[in-house]
Amino acid sequence: MRATAATGSIFASRFPMDTDGDGFLEGFEASGGSSPTLAQSMSDEFTAIRPGRELSIGTAMGGLCRVEYSTNAQTWTTRETEIPGNGETVARFYFDDAPGPRYFLRARSNP
Repeated sequence: MRATAATGSIFASRFPMDTDGDGFLEGFEASGGSSPTLAQSMSDEFTAIRPGRELSIGTAMGGLCRVEYSTNAQTWTTRETEIPGNGETVARFYFDDAPGPRYFLRARSNP
């Protein structure tokens, strides 16, 4: 499959190409601002730091739970529903899109 760039996205076609041998498909390199023909060319676009929060939830087998968030720990809004329980810990990762420095998460059992 060959990678091509279109409007900032990578789409695969039928022939892979990595003519410079650096392990990145040419369309991916071109979309990130790197040269697809120079192995030493590397773009900062390939690396991203995305702050977030990880929530580990102890779940009951066969149960369902939901995750809620709040900016004041008083008013809660549902963020994710119908998380199936497996009798163990279920982990969820939420990218940090909080509107301020105070951001709370909690897990609740669905009735």
